[in-house]
Amino acid sequence: MLIICNGMPRSGSTANYNLLREYFEVVVDLNILGFYSADRLNEEAHKLRELARSKDFFLIKTHEFLPKILNEGVEAGEILHLYSVRDIREVAVSMKRVWGFSDSKVFTSLDHHSDISLRMSTLNSVKILRYENMLQKGSDILADSSEYFRIPFSQEAATKAIRNVDELKKSNKSIVKIRVMALWQKLVRNVNRQIRVGKFLKLFFSRETVSRWRDNVTLVDSRTMLHPAHVGVSSPVESSERISRMFDRKYQNWIVHFGYQK
Repeated sequence: MLIICNGMPRSGSTANYNLLREYFEVVVDLNILGFYSADRLNEEAHKLRELARSKDFFLIKTHEFLPKILNEGVEAGEILHLYSVRDIREVAVSMKRVWGFSDSKVFTSLDHHSDISLRMSTLNSVKILRYENMLQKGSDILADSSEYFRIPFSQEAATKAIRNVDELKKSNKSIVKIRVMALWQKLVRNVNRQIRVGKFLKLFFSRETVSRWRDNVTLVDSRTMLHPAHVGVSSPVESSERISRMFDRKYQNWIVHFGYQK
């Protein structure tokens, strides 16, 4: 049994990942496999399909369109695939204010992920979740997920999972500490892009080992998938209204398609 938590960046996919993780860790013996990039999805697609056919439960997170063999698994009812969306203008604002992305970097990211989300919306087997009511409908999501795998639903476990995810969103770190951690993470990732340390290490060590080292160095919690950029501290570099208007023009078709027109 395989659960895939997917979604646009800054759309609540990590919150949904933790909601399902918190719940299924209680009701079944859950194996957490972590984050899958596009490359890792393609490399391990056949392995994931085999895991989906087993009686054990596995959970992964990604932001990418699935390889054909995994989409076939979703169609066959072996894989639960949830995809979160958020008003693309709010995603743009969040990328700029929390991640500090330039306009061009936001456009590049949104071009990629808006295409993926539109393709996802054409697949009847993919469950689309809207950011703005995800936690409010947490019990419904968990009840539907339990029914999908034909296991009894536990309202007590669902209530606890929702409460735990809500607490995860509240950071007890100081603003200064969060900023320092975020800057460190950005520095490490920029250095790695320049000299490709990770690619070199994979010549000698397994992908899992290198991924674990990367998460440790970049301050990623391998259990929750949270890192300084998720906790984030907004930087009021410019008005949300200006950002929203700029991205509203280019992605109008997407906005109408997902019902976010105002």
